[in-house]
Amino acid sequence: KFLDKDEKAKGLKRFAMGHSWGGFTAMASLADPTYKIEKVVEFSGFRSVLQLFQQQSPNIKRILWLLKIMNWRYFGKLGNIDALKILKKTDKKVMLIHGDLDEIVSYKAVFLDFEKELQGKKNIKFVVSHNRHHQPYFSLNAQNYFLDLINRGALEGKLVNEEIDYFKLTEEDSEIMKELFEFLDE
Repeated sequence: KFLDKDEKAKGLKRFAMGHSWGGFTAMASLADPTYKIEKVVEFSGFRSVLQLFQQQSPNIKRILWLLKIMNWRYFGKLGNIDALKILKKTDKKVMLIHGDLDEIVSYKAVFLDFEKELQGKKNIKFVVSHNRHHQPYFSLNAQNYFLDLINRGALEGKLVNEEIDYFKLTEEDSEIMKELFEFLDE
C-alpha cells in the first residue's frame, strides 16, 4: 500500500529478496498479486514452516497435525503456505540460491526437491553456491572465518577480548552477486 501511494515508487519494478525465513517470505509474496512482485531472489529459503519444523526436530511428526491447526488458527490461510505450490503456479521470474552444504535448510530436502519438482519451468533459475553452508552469498573466506569464530566459541561469548573483523565476516561471493544482479537486470 505504501509503494502504491509513494510518488518515487510509481512505475518502478518490485522485487522481493530474502534469506532463510526471508527467502520463504519472498517466495510467499508471489501468492498475493496485490504486492505486484515481478521477480524474487531467494537465498536458503524453506518450503513451509511445517517442513522446517520437521527437519529441525524429526520427532515432531507426531504433533505436526496440531502445529498445522495452530498455524491456521493464528495466521489464517497464510499459516500453512507451501512455497513449492506457489512456485509451481507462478509465471514470475524466480532465482533460488542455496549452499550445497546447508544443514539448516537442507540442500537435499529443499533445494534438490524444488529443482526436481520445478524442472522445465523456464521462469525459475537454480543456483548452487558450492561448498557453502546456510549463507550462500558469503565468500569462501567469510564462511571459513565465520565457522572458525563459531568453533572457537563466539556464540558462547568466549571471544570477549577478540576483535571481530566484520568486513571479513560479511565478504560477499562475487560470482553469486554477479548472477543476482544479472538476473535482476534481465
